[in-house]
Amino acid sequence: MELKVPFEIDYPLKILDPSKKIDFNNKKAREDLFKRNIYYYKYGGVKNELLEQRHEKYSSLSERLLDYMGKNHPSLDVLNISIFGSSLFLKNPGDFDFLTIVKGNEFSLDESKFLLRENESVPVGISIKGIDNFVNGFSSSGLEDPKGRLEPIIDRTAISLFRRHLPIFGNDFVDNIEVFSKNVYGQVSDLLHNSYDLYYLKNKRVNLSETHRARKILSRLYEGLSYMGFLEEDPEVEKFRKEVYSTMMKKPSLPESKRIFNEISNLYKTKVIDRKLLKRKKEDNHEK
Repeated sequence: MELKVPFEIDYPLKILDPSKKIDFNNKKAREDLFKRNIYYYKYGGVKNELLEQRHEKYSSLSERLLDYMGKNHPSLDVLNISIFGSSLFLKNPGDFDFLTIVKGNEFSLDESKFLLRENESVPVGISIKGIDNFVNGFSSSGLEDPKGRLEPIIDRTAISLFRRHLPIFGNDFVDNIEVFSKNVYGQVSDLLHNSYDLYYLKNKRVNLSETHRARKILSRLYEGLSYMGFLEEDPEVEKFRKEVYSTMMKKPSLPESKRIFNEISNLYKTKVIDRKLLKRKKEDNHEK
């Protein structure tokens, strides 16, 4: 893939609002959190009912996550817990992904299973990140990152917390609307390149079935389109969001997912080129 759009972030950022505590058990407060999320609508104004349907499960899992952190990472001070990823929009997600923001410079990933009921064990991914990384940008102090993969993770997460993540515990996120809007196409670029390198191509590091690869591609396409749809109303973007969502609801084939990927990549390239031309035109007019 070509035409990569870099992130443009002026650190430091304000990430958590100390004056706003999450009240996830309050229906009105919870609905306000849903409404600002990029997955609140599936496509074309169709409301995503899964968010409210799953709120008790999200809450129960976050309680177990707090217990898990206390037992497995007792020295870490938890500031915020949020859920993100496919469990916010898919009926049958493979797992539930949580971001746990703690004090300091932590950077780790845990995987576990939480027991919700006697016969229901839920796989969870637990991304543990120190608040200092999000405020000041990635710090490699004490961390091994030979291929430079960690910094983009911090960048893409820091600018999208308010829109992409659903906070469940702790202090609420600050709405960094300017940096978010400025980096929408950086996010889309990152998702497309990540998807292409890991799942579109036959990658030896990622040993997945074709169906699983197809779902990974579609999930990232859906996220990218959701960013684009947040930035501007575009019938073509909404058409693709509907197609991607409908395809995810069945057992997608890898060739079908690749076809959709190629079409959305072309849309992305057209929009990026148009935005660059518009920016250049504005700069030329300003110089005159």
